[in-house]
Amino acid sequence: MNKIRFVGAVEKTVDGKKVLYRKFYFRALLPDGRTVNSTRLLTVGEDEKAAYREFEVACLREGGKKGSPLRLAAVCRDLTLTQVMDLHRDSKADYEKATTQYHHYLRKRIDEALGAKKIRDIQLWQLDEFSRRLAKDPNRLTGKPLSRVTVHRVQAFLVQIFHWAYKKGYIDTDPTVKMERFKKVKSRVTAPKQQAVDELADMLMKEDIPGHYRIFAFLALFTGMRREEILGLRWSDIDFSGDVIHVRQARAKVPGAGVSVKDVKNEFSTRDIPLSRHLKKMLLEWDRVIRSRKRDLRMLSGKEALEYVVINELSGKTGHPDTYTHWLSKFVKAHGLGKITPHMLRHYFVTYLLSSGADLKTVMSVAGHNDPGTTLAIYAAATESGKEKAKRLLDDII
Repeated sequence: MNKIRFVGAVEKTVDGKKVLYRKFYFRALLPDGRTVNSTRLLTVGEDEKAAYREFEVACLREGGKKGSPLRLAAVCRDLTLTQVMDLHRDSKADYEKATTQYHHYLRKRIDEALGAKKIRDIQLWQLDEFSRRLAKDPNRLTGKPLSRVTVHRVQAFLVQIFHWAYKKGYIDTDPTVKMERFKKVKSRVTAPKQQAVDELADMLMKEDIPGHYRIFAFLALFTGMRREEILGLRWSDIDFSGDVIHVRQARAKVPGAGVSVKDVKNEFSTRDIPLSRHLKKMLLEWDRVIRSRKRDLRMLSGKEALEYVVINELSGKTGHPDTYTHWLSKFVKAHGLGKITPHMLRHYFVTYLLSSGADLKTVMSVAGHNDPGTTLAIYAAATESGKEKAKRLLDDII
């Protein structure tokens, strides 16, 4: 259902002056399934999304009938928890795509267990029972029990939803205030050992593997870029004459929209990374491979795909981000190298720079960190002497 549709331009005379308006068609869906339609004239520059939100709130408050205002609580009395989570999602349209995707992941188990229940009828004992079952639920990929980190995050999201519903007047009391909560635990920061990385690099060069997987792995190893940043890297972002890689965008998965290009994580993620001699040689060779198939790839996937560095040399497609994570996982497992993920290669990059004597501010800048604690936590967790050296580096900053 299209909520906002632009109809056209309208010129009206106001106080003897001609004023140009934009005509929009609005449609709102009420909790009882009815729709309310309306047209709005907005001046040039007026925010149509803000105008629509005001229209939607008015519809909820009045129940869609002019002259017969209804209490918001009465209109929303039969809302299920799933419907409230949908309303919460729609109200946060300004969230980054990555945050929206993260919330979509967190709410799956909530939807399955409590989603069909009316939010006003959900009691404290049901929330506690959900939490206890959640702690025993298996990870759907590994079959192992969910980590305490995941359990805590799902609970935190559930609390966020109930707080928001209480603030909006959808519920009279918030039962999550007394809900049993798991203590917050930090994810363990890990980086692969030097020997494992050396063996991985050796295998990547020797094995007959698709070129786009090889170049992806070396970009992660030699630049410390995030997975989505690597997949969003364009040839125009690489300055071969100045030996610099400009990180400007990312390609990430978004629920309901597939994979799309977005801005990098934050202002600190927009950065320049030195291009090493070895990686430069690999990229130039990879460029020659792509150029030799340029005509065929353009016919298969279009001109736009050729802008990106990491594309399948046979199809010209960039592929889904998870494809690269799954491939690397299978590759290292087949060679007995333990667990290595793209993000662990990023951690190795940070650890290697600090171990080699690079100053903390430089490493933070290259890695795109805004908090020195993040950088030092990676280093301290990865090396035996890391904790003491991390402490000295932090003392130097202070």
